[in-house]
Amino acid sequence: MPETLLVDLKAGPYDGTIDVHLIYWWEEEPSARGNGRLKYQAFYSAEAQIHGLGSTHQALSGRLALCPEGGAEMAAVYDSAFSGSGSPRPELYLLRRQDDGWQILWRPLSRE
Repeated sequence: MPETLLVDLKAGPYDGTIDVHLIYWWEEEPSARGNGRLKYQAFYSAEAQIHGLGSTHQALSGRLALCPEGGAEMAAVYDSAFSGSGSPRPELYLLRRQDDGWQILWRPLSRE
């Protein structure tokens, strides 16, 4: 199971919004145990219409599991209102590691 981190970043002064949502994971080479590479995938808030993670989303938690094919799957919970009402609005995202990145398999419908 790859060691995986969910990271939210803001470029510039903090104004209550997030610019990019990142997934980092450590990928080990099968032939060289311990000589892995740190990889990442970015979901930019400006492209939220594609993936759903907007500037008001913040990662709350994630859980990894093995999918039937042996790869990694992740259930990630994001607060979709962390910079707004003060009341969390959790949203569940289901992702699967495929090829060289993560694919969003399921996400909530847009509320906009």
